Amino acid sequence: MPSRNAHAIKAIVALRDGQVASERDLPDHCVADERAPDEPSELEIVTEMPMTATGKIGRMQLQERERQLA
Repeated sequence: MPSRNAHAIKAIVALRDGQVASERDLPDHCVADERAPDEPSELEIVTEMPMTATGKIGRMQLQERERQLA
């Protein structure tokens, strides 16, 4: 489902150590989370997120990776 600004939402998820989930489990979790305005149209599970020098998720690296895959 497209978001309000007409962009498709893709969730990129890194599970914590010892956690197990499938791509089938995650949409239900997203819908149950009241903070999420829209359900993602695509999900990807990765082993780890790129991090910045300050320890935040490297959103620019994720966006660049998506551009290369497109």
